[in-house]
Amino acid sequence: MTDDLAELRRRALALALGDKSPDADFENAARALAARADSGELADLARLFGRAARLAPPPPAKGAALEVSGEARIVRVLAPLGLRVAFDIGANRGNWTASALAHWPDCAVHGFEVVPDTFQHYAGRFANDARVRANPFGLAHVDGEIDINVYAGFDELASIAPFPHAAPSRVMRCPVRRADGYAAANGIARIDYAKIDVEGAEHLVFDGFGAMLNEGRIDALQFEYGRVNILTHRLLIDFHFMLTNLGYRVGKAGPSGVRFADYSLADEDFENANYVAVRAARADMIAALSAP
Repeated sequence: MTDDLAELRRRALALALGDKSPDADFENAARALAARADSGELADLARLFGRAARLAPPPPAKGAALEVSGEARIVRVLAPLGLRVAFDIGANRGNWTASALAHWPDCAVHGFEVVPDTFQHYAGRFANDARVRANPFGLAHVDGEIDINVYAGFDELASIAPFPHAAPSRVMRCPVRRADGYAAANGIARIDYAKIDVEGAEHLVFDGFGAMLNEGRIDALQFEYGRVNILTHRLLIDFHFMLTNLGYRVGKAGPSGVRFADYSLADEDFENANYVAVRAARADMIAALSAP
């Protein structure tokens, strides 16, 4: 009974923290524990967790995820601006890359996927598209390897942070490189758009951009913020102030557009969302992205 209760508590914590992985066994586990509990607090706790599982909204369908996050709109509205170089950092299986290619026909997309098995899916998907450079490593603050928590059945959850997802996990040593070194080696002087989806490793990616970021040689960056930042101890205020001090305007993305605004303590809500930072000099890009 003790082991079952500990497992149920772990799963409930994952749900409370905003676990993105569906867990069909969660409610059944709660019901089983409730049935075995005689009465009192244990049964009430199990029933409460079971109710929480029933109330948790299902994750969006794969085809709708980019629309819900606002990423699909971002790609569409930037189409007229003729973007030529994009980085897909944390490319996973390539949904964002596919969207970018569909709307930015003259853009070269450099995709980076740190987990070897997931990289094979990405590389295979774009094997016949010369616009895609598929790289079997992630981007971070060093050239070397870092530990990545990989969750069985949910490759999109891979993270440097030991997030308490319900799915079983293991730690892998995975290869990474600095973005500034990669860009120099490949003759890339500027990046039009960098999409960063690295489940808590955003600060490592920013560090690895080095002079490219400090000198404003990246026009726009998209990054995630959410509950994983509790575990990495990196707050939205840290990213906001760093980027604004470098001459970027920062805004929260949504289905209707990006809402650029100064930082407020109310923004530090740990609700999963995408943020976009655009160089203030790119008024055309800011105008296109801005919510009505």
